[in-house]
Amino acid sequence: MTIEMNQVEMKLIEDLVEQRIEALGPEIHHTDSRDYRRDLERTRDQLIVLQEKLLNACV
Repeated sequence: MTIEMNQVEMKLIEDLVEQRIEALGPEIHHTDSRDYRRDLERTRDQLIVLQEKLLNACV
């Protein structure tokens, strides 16, 4: 799949992904449920991969 975006749109997506990654840190740290923590960690890991893809697309 190919999505065309201008630089402003790409920067907005990058910022949103970065904000979500940062927000997951405290959420992971404060949860008591092992299963929920694992789900949050998986989400964070997937967002990091997405962030890397976005950064590489801008190069």
